[in-house]
Amino acid sequence: MGGIIYSVLAKYSESRVRIAEAAGIAAAFIAEHTEMNRQILTRLEVLDGKLSAVERTLTDIH
Repeated sequence: MGGIIYSVLAKYSESRVRIAEAAGIAAAFIAEHTEMNRQILTRLEVLDGKLSAVERTLTDIH
């Protein structure tokens, strides 16, 4: 009986460690991709500004 309880508690502890590791990996993944998304957004904003300038120029020419 004691061996069964020990085995259950060991598996429970092992699963908690795996969950914590997975959460850490997920948090790192999210942080990395959040930074990448910010960089992409910055680039898109720059492109939007350039396109607006081209649009104004074309409107002035027309």
